Amino acid sequence: MLKNKLKYLIYLAPILVVLSLAFLLLSRQVRILPLGLPVNSQAVTALEFSYIPVTPQLADYYKPGTESGALVTDVLNGSPADKAGLKIRHIILSFNGPSLTKETSLFGLLRGCPPGVPITLEVRTGGVNRKMEINLAGK
Repeated sequence: MLKNKLKYLIYLAPILVVLSLAFLLLSRQVRILPLGLPVNSQAVTALEFSYIPVTPQLADYYKPGTESGALVTDVLNGSPADKAGLKIRHIILSFNGPSLTKETSLFGLLRGCPPGVPITLEVRTGGVNRKMEINLAGK
């Protein structure tokens, strides 16, 4: 009996960790940007928003209507992203045309953009896709 309970706990633990992290991110308790890559800090800080990649587990829980993209978790007030209308819980589907997939890193695309260059994002909100243009401001 105890063996079966431990078996279920082992299966449920990673799911609970992911859900807890998603809750903290969406309630603005924690801010995360992907780490481990060199950063064009001007491009990343110029947009001033954070996100987490949409995974199958996140898609199962939030039902955003897509299994790829980037879930916006925070947007700094007054930033270029805020001025363009990007909001928490928006799903970024594409960046300057190409769709975001597991193989396409939004972080990598952002760090490659020089300041002063406008970018186009396709964003899903409330089941509706729309395009928005954000001007990367230099700091």
